[in-house]
Amino acid sequence: CLNGNRPYGCSIRLTGVNFFVLCSIWYCYIDQLRLAFVPHSGDFACAVISAIVWVALFLELVMEISVRPKGYWALIESDKAYLPSTVRYLSNFHLVAEMISLVFFVPEFMCLFSNSHSCGDRYAFSLPNACLMSLYGPDRLHAFYGTAFLCMLRLRIFGLVRHWTKMWINNTFVKVRGDNGE
Repeated sequence: CLNGNRPYGCSIRLTGVNFFVLCSIWYCYIDQLRLAFVPHSGDFACAVISAIVWVALFLELVMEISVRPKGYWALIESDKAYLPSTVRYLSNFHLVAEMISLVFFVPEFMCLFSNSHSCGDRYAFSLPNACLMSLYGPDRLHAFYGTAFLCMLRLRIFGLVRHWTKMWINNTFVKVRGDNGE
């Protein structure tokens, strides 16, 4: 029995949350998959989909901030800060990490707005360039730049972790115990 509910069943639904989760999965893995498996002719299509995903994830962050309750900052400093009903809201830590990762994702679709570069070109601020610099960089500074860029890519996982945490809190505490999880 899944979460104590009978009968157990599996279903697939396309909801707004599931759409954002699919966007987060695309966002996490497309640049590595594109480098490994997508031919050069598919770069433009990947860039278009990546731009749509970027806009959707940016709008999701804006919506997450806008649904915070009035008095959110006082609530965070009160004794109710760790209730499941409060933890479900986007924290500033996750907000900053996801915004930084969105900024580092812009080169994936920058070619859509450039007349001088195609989508297969290697920009100075891009994953292909960072991979080459981290491995073959002419000096240690370039190698550090490439490695730091690759480290920033790992911030993309914050969106998936946030969605999983919300799902877990919702299924474990809110649905079982009530509106605020007490």
